[in-house]
Amino acid sequence: MLIIAILCLGLLVAQGVASLILLSRLVKGARRRSPLAPVFLPEEGVRNVSVVVPTLNEPPG
Repeated sequence: MLIIAILCLGLLVAQGVASLILLSRLVKGARRRSPLAPVFLPEEGVRNVSVVVPTLNEPPG
């Protein structure tokens, strides 16, 4: 009987620790930072950007 009580107490403590970890992670999501403000560059600061998007239907090499 004592072993079952110790086992139940251990499981209760483990569940409490897991709940605290879960709540600490959920609270971080509730305090989101505000989005960054856009930065507008002067006309001479404009650059070209190339983007390569891989696809699944490209022929091999």
